[in-house]
Amino acid sequence: LIKCPTNSEILVISAGVPFSEAYKAVENLATQGIFASLIDLFSIKPFDKSGVIEAANKSGKKIIVFEESYKAGSIYETVCGELALEDIKVHGVYIDDIPTCGKPLEMLNHFGLSSSKIEEKLKCILGK
Repeated sequence: LIKCPTNSEILVISAGVPFSEAYKAVENLATQGIFASLIDLFSIKPFDKSGVIEAANKSGKKIIVFEESYKAGSIYETVCGELALEDIKVHGVYIDDIPTCGKPLEMLNHFGLSSSKIEEKLKCILGK
């Protein structure tokens, strides 16, 4: 767990390049009075189920996963599977079509993984 403010409204889980974008988004949203917890889930095995549940329970029982991989075999799929019996809502932003060529920021924007797109998604989920 990287960040866990006491007034967190949602838990953000990410890894790799999207994690740095998520970190920027969470930091910027905090300046606007919107608070999120953040986990860098760099590996899905072993999965810290109790740690994720604890963080989610402190974050409005809402999770969103941002990742640069397909849904099958993804962090999102792992989180959903591990928490299937919990009363926690899990959202995911992942690669859902064939990647194209482009500059890194263009690709992050295209797939909703840039800090600005992450901010938009978090605000949308939280109704802000």
